[in-house]
Amino acid sequence: MGREDRSGLFETNAELGLRFGDLYGEFWCSGQIDQELKEILRLRNARITDCGY
Repeated sequence: MGREDRSGLFETNAELGLRFGDLYGEFWCSGQIDQELKEILRLRNARITDCGY
């Protein structure tokens, strides 16, 4: 998602979409969780929700 959300999820509240994008970017680019663990969690969540990404 991030700044270029094309899903329409934040159509009714663009400010929320911008803030979510900032938070999401911060999560993936920094923080205390190892990048490898973040990727494992991303794949797990995608599998559980049957997400194609």
